[in-house]
Amino acid sequence: MKIVLTDSGRRQLCTAVETIHRRDRDRARQFRAEIESLLTTPDEIDQRGAPLLEFADVPFREVHIDDYRFFFRAEGNTLWLVGVWNAQDFK
Repeated sequence: MKIVLTDSGRRQLCTAVETIHRRDRDRARQFRAEIESLLTTPDEIDQRGAPLLEFADVPFREVHIDDYRFFFRAEGNTLWLVGVWNAQDFK
């Protein structure tokens, strides 16, 4: 299985890393390492991922890392990262 980032997924991921980096460089490095680990082990997304509670009838899964929600969709042998949201923005 391969992982592909959509344009919006890539942009939101970069924004998340930059935001954390401005606050705490060490934490940004850790966050980035967690993301790289996640993106290099697609099977982990199946294990850690959960259906979206807000949108139960859509074929997306989410994984939480810190305050961020990573949204994925599987299509055949491809796993698409379609979005990264800061969960604090929606409380």
